[in-house]
Amino acid sequence: MCCHYLLCYSQINYDAITARRELSEAVMLEASPAVIDDGDRVQVHYCLDTAPVGKDSDIFIAAYSPSNVDVRLTAPISYKFIGDMKGVTPFDLVNMRDDYVFVLFEGGLAAPVELIRSNTVVFRNYNAPRAARLMHTHQPEEMQISWSSQLSCFSPRVIYWACGDNDLPSGAPHATAVASSQTWGKGDLYGAPATTTGYRDPGYVHISTLSQLIPGPKYCYRYGGDDEIR
Repeated sequence: MCCHYLLCYSQINYDAITARRELSEAVMLEASPAVIDDGDRVQVHYCLDTAPVGKDSDIFIAAYSPSNVDVRLTAPISYKFIGDMKGVTPFDLVNMRDDYVFVLFEGGLAAPVELIRSNTVVFRNYNAPRAARLMHTHQPEEMQISWSSQLSCFSPRVIYWACGDNDLPSGAPHATAVASSQTWGKGDLYGAPATTTGYRDPGYVHISTLSQLIPGPKYCYRYGGDDEIR
């Protein structure tokens, strides 16, 4: 069984999570690589001192971010049950503007017991612009682009041009559309679980409107700020 990306808060019984029991030296949890880019796959190596019970195993590994998280107050990003005493299980991690840690639990979702935490996994650039979204406006010659970053970018903008069949034809004219930036906090949300176990710092969302577009031609664009343009 697997659960992904902020959908886990309704399944794990946070009030029942208890501290780790005494472990043998055999218990191990290690994630590699420890430095990654957005969307990279991390292999989590584990070793137990008790045997899971096949498909009915109550032992699972959960991915949390940030790494100093209190697991009794925060939903995991994802989790996977394991069925062997020793093995490797993959997790694909999205840059959520902070580091990750993996936590090994026994006792199932109803009464989880934290056993051990892995090393932390970090991203090379937490402030990298990511998750670009294209949106229509009410004007046929316009499109909006939004994206996310950890911080309020210096001079957030989109550079765009009509590119035809090539990514960047020689001498192609380009335009720049300045973006507005916004964020929100717990006070802007309406109650639990959005303000409790499901809350994450959203970083900043940047929105830019591309104008004077001609319907039909292909356009290319790059987005970001002074620190990085994609």
